[in-house]
Amino acid sequence: MKRLIFRTLEALGAAVLLLAPAVYAQTLADVPFDFQVGYDRMPAGEYLVQPTQFGSPAISITNRQTRETKMVLTDTITAGNLSDTGKLVFNRYGDRYFLSQVWRAGFSTGCLLHKSKAEREIARASAGNAALVAVKAR
Repeated sequence: MKRLIFRTLEALGAAVLLLAPAVYAQTLADVPFDFQVGYDRMPAGEYLVQPTQFGSPAISITNRQTRETKMVLTDTITAGNLSDTGKLVFNRYGDRYFLSQVWRAGFSTGCLLHKSKAEREIARASAGNAALVAVKAR
């Protein structure tokens, strides 16, 4: 019995080690415009988006030039198929962009960012006319 429990735990440990790289997959993208993450304004530039830790709903968004990092909570969203490429999706209201979703290449799940109060107010003022803008990751 002890041997069976040990082998089961050993197999589970191996599975976690094999899946860890997928869970910690990173998304790297060149964003050509200033945008907002929650209440924080981020300048155009190269960004690295990655989970903060195993199993956490939070992601970190790091500007590669300035090393400024923002952490935000997200919800998981599911697409009908695997994403061929990673991408960052923004809601655009006029000339203001808000990061909305993060998708990693090879996954059918992504991260959905919560709308800030500022974004909700702008969306209400523009009658909800947001354009979706996707920036392809590399």
